Amino acid sequence: MGLTLVVTAKKLGINIYQYIEDRLSGRNQLPSLAELITRRAEELNLSASWASS
Repeated sequence: MGLTLVVTAKKLGINIYQYIEDRLSGRNQLPSLAELITRRAEELNLSASWASS
């Protein structure tokens, strides 16, 4: 886990300490960062550029 994870969480509006605690505790109540990134990409319609090629 490095600075990249911290920066990614910050960009997604996720508290990194809460996220890490959620994962280490095994509760997994917060969505995964991969899921949050996918949601954000859909919100920004980033896949539209891939569909046009």
